[in-house]
Amino acid sequence: MKVFNRQYHRNQNHDQGFTLIELVITIAIMAIIAAMAAPSMQRQIQQAKTREAASVFVNALKEARSQALITQSNTIVTLDTAAKRITLTSGAVNASNSTSKTYQIDNSVNISQISDAPNIITFAANKGVYQGTDTESTERKKITLGMGYGVCFNKGLLKSIVKVDGNGSISTEETAVNGSCS
Repeated sequence: MKVFNRQYHRNQNHDQGFTLIELVITIAIMAIIAAMAAPSMQRQIQQAKTREAASVFVNALKEARSQALITQSNTIVTLDTAAKRITLTSGAVNASNSTSKTYQIDNSVNISQISDAPNIITFAANKGVYQGTDTESTERKKITLGMGYGVCFNKGLLKSIVKVDGNGSISTEETAVNGSCS
């Protein structure tokens, strides 16, 4: 019986953990797996930022449309592509009772105008959508079909296109980008 106990205790001292080689191999395998997953994660982050910026833009446009209908006054949406900011102004622009709200877009996301889309859109109380702030004169320009805005990550692979038509319909679609996303 004593022989068995000595042998048991001898083997127990040798099985105390990983060897250095086993640990190095495990870390190397984990590093290889992480390196393979990194590009995929970058793409997902870019797509998420693009979708978030497009969603912010669409929500700003929808809020402007709703404000125009509820308050029965014009709501102006100003897109500042350089500062990556969207500003809503409800009521008369210079009036003391006008209200303003600003949405900030992530700095890594670009917003570009497509098909001569204006940087100022007015949602009018009569449900029309116009370029600029002129909604009263005969020279006013109603938004035409096909005008839109491209939203994409600086060097991304996905582009969200936000379209607005003259009736106030707002839609988005996603397309792949080959190369630059300006």
